[in-house]
Amino acid sequence: RGTATDHHRPQGPQPAGAGRTRFGEDAGGGAPGRIPPDGGAHPSRTPAGDLLQSLCHARVAGAPPETGGRSGPPGRRPHLSLPGAATHGAFPCRTRQGRRQIIREANRRLAGQEEIIGAGPDELRDRLLAGFEYVLVDEYQDIDADQYEMITHIAERAGQEEDEDRRATILAVGDDDQNIYAWRHANVRYLRQFEKEFKAERHYLTENYRSTRRIINAANFLIGNNQDRMKMEHPIRINAARAKDPPGGDWQQLDRRTRGRVSRIEVDSTGAPATTLGELERLRQLSNAPDWQQFAILAWSHAQLAPVRRLLENHNVPVRWSVPDRLPRLDRIREFRLLLDDLASLDDSEISAPELRRQLKDVCRINGPATIWTGMADRMLAAIEGGSGDLLLPVSDATETLRQGLADHNRSHLIGHGVLVSTIHAAKGLEFEHVLVLGGLRKMGSNGRRSTEEERRLYYVGMTRARHTLALIDSRDNPNPYFAEVGSHIRNRRAAVARLKHGQIPGLTYSVLGMKDLWLDFAGRQPPGHSIHPTLSRLHSGNRVTLKRDSRDRVWVLDSRRTTVARLSSKAATRWPSSRISEVEEVRVLGMVHRAKDDIDDPKYRDRLRVDSWEVPILDPDGGRARSALGYSPKGGSLLIIVCDRQLLRMDNHRT
Repeated sequence: RGTATDHHRPQGPQPAGAGRTRFGEDAGGGAPGRIPPDGGAHPSRTPAGDLLQSLCHARVAGAPPETGGRSGPPGRRPHLSLPGAATHGAFPCRTRQGRRQIIREANRRLAGQEEIIGAGPDELRDRLLAGFEYVLVDEYQDIDADQYEMITHIAERAGQEEDEDRRATILAVGDDDQNIYAWRHANVRYLRQFEKEFKAERHYLTENYRSTRRIINAANFLIGNNQDRMKMEHPIRINAARAKDPPGGDWQQLDRRTRGRVSRIEVDSTGAPATTLGELERLRQLSNAPDWQQFAILAWSHAQLAPVRRLLENHNVPVRWSVPDRLPRLDRIREFRLLLDDLASLDDSEISAPELRRQLKDVCRINGPATIWTGMADRMLAAIEGGSGDLLLPVSDATETLRQGLADHNRSHLIGHGVLVSTIHAAKGLEFEHVLVLGGLRKMGSNGRRSTEEERRLYYVGMTRARHTLALIDSRDNPNPYFAEVGSHIRNRRAAVARLKHGQIPGLTYSVLGMKDLWLDFAGRQPPGHSIHPTLSRLHSGNRVTLKRDSRDRVWVLDSRRTTVARLSSKAATRWPSSRISEVEEVRVLGMVHRAKDDIDDPKYRDRLRVDSWEVPILDPDGGRARSALGYSPKGGSLLIIVCDRQLLRMDNHRT
């Protein structure tokens, strides 16, 4: 078992899809554990059964097409990949509670507590492990009790092989310093428990391949204040190949102000958004305007980020943001569905990545304007083109790559393209050239030391997302105590932002009205000739709509022609009273989602539908109460940002 940071990068070639759970197989063998289509053990058709079935049917990744997936490239064993697309059907529930129930049911089957038609639990475990040499469990510090039980079932079967050469080697990789999910029952005790129960050897992966030495030292100094740690005597260090680099990396020369040091910028209570924008633009000017994708603004909560996102958008800075638990499966979004349908019509032919991109443009031109989703699709296809050039690819391979990319996006909950404006939790596992961390605090619980140590781990995770520069935006009125702990490893600066009104910024929020907030069957209960169906087909991502509450407390969604296109669910309507609707600045369509009659299991509701398929708009209401308090005009105006340190006062940016 290795305790590692997620910025440890093993040297040498990486298998395709690295970063997902992977299993090894003997070269030349068929797909291990594959259940014959004509019989044999078959978990019954339930979500838990689908999960186990997906494990049994794990797809070979990285094998050349001519081998039919039977063997890997010369020089290394092929790997089995369990891509998100393969298990997506196993998790129809978008809630953590729903997924937890599925895993619990799978555990009962593996333990023999529930009958599996055609197979006992040992036989099922045999099929799961047949031919597997290695099982890698990544991000082990984030597992909970149910996930640990599933791993235990597999590990116990691996240890029962009489022939040691046939036993599967299980590698658990985790970093207890990055355990930030206690609120969803993740616990680092399973790291220790795994080591004890299975007599695992411990290995330390301590080389950092991501950050500069100054960022590494600052993060080490912060997390070193935690007492309940597994690698107290094994601090993270810069990798050997960069050992002679300047402590601040390239930015030790590029940035004459910080010399590559971590910055702690003090602001007043309303100054964080403008100071953040000023620091972004200062860094961008120094680096000849790099891609906005290389910047991230991270914070504890969405509430801290809302005014920052508003300010960036009003100064035409592109942003990415997180939409947790509100997005549908992305292959249901209109733009992706049309592209996948187009590929499906090509049968077993071949296609090049450039041709795929041209087809995407044709789909957009025929079906509506370019949207954030067509932009996402084009970037995914550009990545395929970067790897394959104009070589012809089997359509099935291109389709699977797209579906796997969509599954990755589903897990990340991120949409848009530009500066990442995100909670630290949502940014875990990512990295950026430049990171700014906002310093607000929220108490995590009543247990003093445990709360303090988890808060410290959270900021440690935020700081270690940075590759080249790191700035901590702190309030001088309510300073973050963890930023102060970094001590001599930071350079203190102070910022004063002109034209901001004093006092607290009102509650600006961004909240998506997703599938759980809408009456999903509303359009489906209308007959085929009803006007709502062509109206929905004309509605596109980015179009403005309005919310209207009627005398019966129902909330309707109206398009620009005041035509009804959707209705909120009864539960969501209670959260959107007239007073809240009146404060919304605008509501835009985030995406159009395909829904079908077959999606509904209960015949009582399915029989009420009048059409086989229809679309549901998911919405992005934009609260605008903080606009005047931020002290700037929606169309621009002037914004003066002054950042100073202890030695001198400088004008940092004057934007008009």
